Amino acid sequence: TARRLQVGDVVDVVALGEYALADDEAEASHDADPSSERTWRFELATVTGTAQDKFRLSVDERIEAAQQLRERGNAMLKQGRLLRACDHYERGSGLMDVIEAEDMGMPGSKKDATAVANNRRIRECQQPLLLNWALALMRRKQWHEAERKCTEVLLDIEGNSVKALFRRGQCQVQLGNFDDAKKDLLKA
Repeated sequence: TARRLQVGDVVDVVALGEYALADDEAEASHDADPSSERTWRFELATVTGTAQDKFRLSVDERIEAAQQLRERGNAMLKQGRLLRACDHYERGSGLMDVIEAEDMGMPGSKKDATAVANNRRIRECQQPLLLNWALALMRRKQWHEAERKCTEVLLDIEGNSVKALFRRGQCQVQLGNFDDAKKDLLKA
């Protein structure tokens, strides 16, 4: 149950399964038991600083933060910690969903070269986040969600991405959409 906290409040936080592990803690050290549980007691001592607002970050700052989240997600994926991996990929991808206006919408107007270059860099950073997120979802057998991530890559970033086509084809097989699967797999 979530509630607002004030300075001085004490709360118990309970985590189950892989959420009961720290990022650097292997599941094997916790017997990989999905019903395992940990409890922490926290006291909110002070509140300082500001939250990271993606709208106030520069493109370089957002790309760097997203790349760090992708690396953390990759480490979790390698450990088989799929929920944590998905969380990191989702947070990284969320930083990349703000693109810059390339033109002012006037017919025949020249595009802003800096905005075009920044948007290309954003898409290049987002593609591996989405593809890795799709892989983690596939390993969790969440075929619809994984298929959507692959489709997002194909529609918004790279229409001929072999990885996206192949993974989407695999999802389509699992979903029983064999004609769509055949199209994707042949195109890959």
